[in-house]
Amino acid sequence: MNIILKKQNIIYLLILIVIVSFTQCSGSVESQLQSVAKETNRDCPIMRDQWTRLDSCSVQGENTFRYYFTIVQIVVTDTTNLKSQIKPQIIETVKNHPSTRIFRDNDVTLVYKYNDEQGKYLFTIMAAPQDYKK
Repeated sequence: MNIILKKQNIIYLLILIVIVSFTQCSGSVESQLQSVAKETNRDCPIMRDQWTRLDSCSVQGENTFRYYFTIVQIVVTDTTNLKSQIKPQIIETVKNHPSTRIFRDNDVTLVYKYNDEQGKYLFTIMAAPQDYKK
């Protein structure tokens, strides 16, 4: 399904945004995350592909970065299947991509929350240190 390939592109783009922002920041991990959220939110909402819109992001606690997405133009009937296809891609990217070292080094938990166009919650995907440091 093309949506899975598009999701992978979104993941890489979001990680790139965070990494570029991290390299320009100094201070605690939380303050760096806050800066990334502020910069990203200035441009939101942003269509990441034909089905996915990034609405905003936020920092929760010291080491958690949360993305809020809306899936548009399609009706998601099997959230379990879609989530099970997207999560391994997220984990693999954070685990192996050189640009995600900042997450691994600082035990940052990434949270991706998805809603439908009516604002109804669909699912959340979490990439925690214990997931990507296996």
